[in-house]
Amino acid sequence: MHHEDRIAAREPDTTWCGDITCVPVGWTWLYLASAIDICSRRGVGWSFTDHMWASLVSDALGMVLSPVADASTA
Repeated sequence: MHHEDRIAAREPDTTWCGDITCVPVGWTWLYLASAIDICSRRGVGWSFTDHMWASLVSDALGMVLSPVADASTA
């Protein structure tokens, strides 16, 4: 990857990155969708469930977009 190809954010809460991972728990799998703020590298949203439906990602994204998720307002 070239330096020019990297994602950069100069201000928090403007650019996010997300991922889904499978976590083995006992005899089954659980799924974790997470999002981080690119600028601060802070976890800003997550969802953990036993299925990989669209709601897994939309719940995590809902945390990102929720005003309650912003710790600076507390």
